[in-house]
This record gives sequence, C-alpha cells and structure tokens, in this order.
Amino acid sequence: MAIKITRKSDLKIGVPTASMPDIIFQLLIFFMVTTVLREYSGLQVSLPGAKKIEKLESKRNVSTIWIDRQNRIVCDDVTIKDIKELRTVAYNKLVEQPRLVMSLRVDKDADMGIVIDVHQELRRANTLKVNYSALQVLCAMLPDGATLQTAITLFAANCVSCHGADGVGTGIAPALNDPAVREKTVDEITRVITYGNTGTLMAGWGNILAPEDISALVTLIQRWEEVPSGTMPAPDVPIAVTEESLALGSQLY
Repeated sequence: MAIKITRKSDLKIGVPTASMPDIIFQLLIFFMVTTVLREYSGLQVSLPGAKKIEKLESKRNVSTIWIDRQNRIVCDDVTIKDIKELRTVAYNKLVEQPRLVMSLRVDKDADMGIVIDVHQELRRANTLKVNYSALQVLCAMLPDGATLQTAITLFAANCVSCHGADGVGTGIAPALNDPAVREKTVDEITRVITYGNTGTLMAGWGNILAPEDISALVTLIQRWEEVPSGTMPAPDVPIAVTEESLALGSQLY
C-alpha cells in the first residue's frame, strides 16, 4: 500500500517583531548615554600670556584661525595646506558675513614668519578686522606655571562646557575643583581622563589629547586651589540643562 506524503507549501516561518520597538528604544538610550558629540575645537595651541585681555562680546561674526607650533594652519574647520588658500577661504567668509572678525589663536612657539604670511593673505582678502587670543598671565609666577597655563588652555577648550567655570561643576558633570578630587592619586585621575568613567557621560580623551596634555590636566586638578578664581569663565553657549538631562544625570551619578 503506497503512502502519499503531501508537503505543506503554505508553512510560513516569521520572526516575532512584537518586542522590536523596545529593543530599538533601548539601543537609542544606549547610544545617547555613551556617545559624546564634540564640536571641532581646532588645533591644540599654547597661547601666549597677556597682562590685560578683553573678552569678545559675541562670537557670532568671528572666524578662528589656529596656528600651532608645527606651523599648521586651520581656519574654522578648514585645513590650509597652501598659505594662498587662506585668501580664498577668508574672502568667501567675508562675503557671507560682512562684519567678519578673524580671531588668531597662535601658539607661542609658532614661527612669526607664518603669522606674517597669514596677515598678508587676510589683507589681500580685505578681511581687515583681526584680533589675537591670549591668556591672562595669572599662573606664571607659580611653581611650574607653564604647565598650569597649558592645562588652563586645554580645560577652557575641551572641558569647561561640561565641568563648568573654574571647574565647579554643572548639571551634567561633577566639580573637578574639589578637595575630594584633589585627594585622588595621579594614576586615578590619569586613568579617568584617558579612558573615561563607565556609567557617566565622561568619555575617554586618550585618543585626542597627548600624554603630556593629560599630565598637565592632572597637575591642574591637583593644584586647583592655587589658581585664581575667574581664570576660566563659563562658555559663551553653555550646554542646555533640561529636565531630561537632569533626570539622566541623577541616574548616572
């Protein structure tokens, strides 16, 4: 007796998707917590000191030119490979913003010949409103004052938005200018700056800052009580503190 076997062709195998929105939401929260978006902060430069400085009222019409100790030039986020390219870049910015001000952030060890060349190109582009960025000389007389000045520059460029003016903390990051933090060892502070702090918004900076820069920041944190108050003012556009960010901060910290 022959047995007839019929294959079920209408059998469908599906992947359950009922929990998919929950998974997507969890992934979204994960990337929001672990991802740190950083604006381009230019080349790392050690600014010269000045006895008297004046803060710009607004940076709306300001474009920044960085010149580091290797004489590399960057205008905002554009790398200038040939000095003549600066003329075109500056002119295009002037067309877009007639009230343009060019702010030069020049490393104190940069070649002055390069600075003169930059001025010549800006003049040819008719961008005649130029100023220089400098640090107020407040730590020069302290022991290892050069290291502190370097750290202050780094902190102002990379850290003040989260950790606040003079390192007193904000709604999204704790204070670094704190006796409890100063009591930590050099290795402990170095490890947090280099690799970040799991479970917080503190990302690792080991791939961004040079080891000597991280060492300078450690020196600043451990000697903060020696730095005059007001050395590092709050950023012009602080990170917004909302109910959501405060709730997230309470969970993380």
